[in-house]
Amino acid sequence: MPKFDPIDPNLVETPNSVGDYYVTNRFDNARGGNDVLLADRCESEKVVLKIYGKSDHVSAGNLKCIYCELRFLRDVLMHPHIVHCNHMFHRFSLVYLALEFGGMQNLRQRPLDQPGYRLDVEDAVNCTMQIAGSLVYCHSQDVVHK
Repeated sequence: MPKFDPIDPNLVETPNSVGDYYVTNRFDNARGGNDVLLADRCESEKVVLKIYGKSDHVSAGNLKCIYCELRFLRDVLMHPHIVHCNHMFHRFSLVYLALEFGGMQNLRQRPLDQPGYRLDVEDAVNCTMQIAGSLVYCHSQDVVHK
């Protein structure tokens, strides 16, 4: 893939770090699949490391999905409500995407902290407008989100 950085044979991977990223938390992945880690880079930048095992994604279709995710989040989609991919690196067995950190909760988790497990009207309208705006932007860039 032309936009994949070359394999870094000197990349150091430990249980607590990958290269110059230091792992501070593991996110629960309710659906299984890829590991998602919260990491600090040089103590100044929080990122989310999304990890793909190459042995799990050996088909051309799966590889193309990783490539498209990288291209869209790094080079195509520049919107304040869409996370940006800051960095991509890989070794022989794993691909890492370093994504902007958007907070400790996702949209599924947010209502769980609210009375009656519902967002108040102002928060619901705000979330809806952010989602709608980002989808409109994606469509203006000829990108369809499923």
